[in-house]
Amino acid sequence: CGQAATTAPKDAFQSAPAVDLCRPCTKWSYQIKSAVELPLVMDYAFHVAREGRPGPVFVDLPKDLQNQILTSDMIDEFIDANNPGDENSFARLVKKRRNNGDAFQALYLGTEGRGLSFEIFKDQDFYKLKSVPEIDDNDIYHADHNPADKIYASFDSAVDGNHVEADGDLDVNSEMTQKVLNLIRKAKKPIIIAGQGCNDSSEELTYFAEKLQIPVTTTLHGMGCFDERKPLALNMMGMHGHATPNYMVQEADLIINVGSRFDDRITGRMSDFVPEAWRAAEEERGGVIHVDIRLTERNKQLKPTFFVHSTAKQFLQTMNSALEATEVKPITG
Repeated sequence: CGQAATTAPKDAFQSAPAVDLCRPCTKWSYQIKSAVELPLVMDYAFHVAREGRPGPVFVDLPKDLQNQILTSDMIDEFIDANNPGDENSFARLVKKRRNNGDAFQALYLGTEGRGLSFEIFKDQDFYKLKSVPEIDDNDIYHADHNPADKIYASFDSAVDGNHVEADGDLDVNSEMTQKVLNLIRKAKKPIIIAGQGCNDSSEELTYFAEKLQIPVTTTLHGMGCFDERKPLALNMMGMHGHATPNYMVQEADLIINVGSRFDDRITGRMSDFVPEAWRAAEEERGGVIHVDIRLTERNKQLKPTFFVHSTAKQFLQTMNSALEATEVKPITG
């Protein structure tokens, strides 16, 4: 986005608080302070936009900085000025360690907990930067945009009535993956809700659905991820969708929600949503499986039997590999 020059007076013609205006609706919003920042900022912007759940970013380019000529001296001054740097500044030098324990100097971009590190090294007389993605497992931003490929179980045991909370890896050979697969096998009337997260997983989704003969309905943003000409296709569900998938979701004993957030446009009143699945969950023959890249979606709208913190593609690939490793019969109601 173009912006009035940094030297322009306050409330100058065509100036606007664009960064503040865009902050609520973007993953990251920033105005560059020097042409030196531009290549770093753009690298970081693409990193944020594509990391985890894709989303928009906003970079504001003041008019005078668009015409600024970049020199090697400016780069040296920029690096020196950020050593060690203010913790609240966008760019600052930090000390990092490799897996083998060796220390190295890095340029850290972004706010604490949601940044990107660049290793700094000199090639002849020029500085070069190599990106080193920063991951903090304890930060909610990274939990939402860096899926852990884990499965979280939550149900009341039909044997002794005790509540069970457990977790395990999403892996072909893991016990938790087998539990998810066993629940799918037990179900008599399962249905797949394919959301926006399935848009890059059409092939995997098709294999999974056809292997088990499970019908597929899509959300508005998931339309097109499953070929509507196929016999298992139910078309879009929800307030603006078709009646058939809405009825079938309500009557299903197992909901497999892949890449959708249980928006109220598809659930309606949550107290009346999927009663048969909850009844099946109490008897451990069904329930709700929710796959989402964002950990904050876990238990947000409802408490699923299994929450899978992963991408739709990774979940489907793992399930398909598990299906190939075992003899699985198509599910028949």
